Amino acid sequence: MIRRKPSAESMTKDVEAAFKQASRKVIEIARQTNTPIIVWIKGKVVSISAEDAEKSQQ
Repeated sequence: MIRRKPSAESMTKDVEAAFKQASRKVIEIARQTNTPIIVWIKGKVVSISAEDAEKSQQ
């Protein structure tokens, strides 16, 4: 069986979907444990709430 190499576009879509799924899980866990989410914004490490993280996804 010969397998085709996935296209860059296809791989990009898969990676984006995986990142979105992971970020939703991070937000869910942060909300359950009442802990901040640590992110990198404009060259700085920043602590944000699950609610702020969720807003930034929309």
